This record gives sequence, C-alpha cells and structure tokens, in this order.
Amino acid sequence: MKKSINNLRKHLKIHKKDKHSKMGLLKKINRLKKINKYKSRCGEKENTLL
Repeated sequence: MKKSINNLRKHLKIHKKDKHSKMGLLKKINRLKKINKYKSRCGEKENTLL
C-alpha cells in the first residue's frame, strides 16, 4: 500500500493537473489512516487473544 502511495506522489509531482490520480491518492491515504486507527484501537485485544 505504501509503495503505491509513493508512486502516486511521484506521478503527481510531474502531472500536477491529474485530478483522477489525486482522488485515488486521497482514497488510499484515508484507507491507510483507517487501518492504522483500527490497529491502534484493537491492537491490545488482538495481542491478548494470541
């Protein structure tokens, strides 16, 4: 996931008016934020079950 985000960032530095790629980048960043938030919230519960 992080590689694709970095690739989109590089692409957007060159193609600044590419709106569709920008929206895709924002969606991936928000998805990553949600996953990290979920992991931080439920991390203790998962570790105690193992």
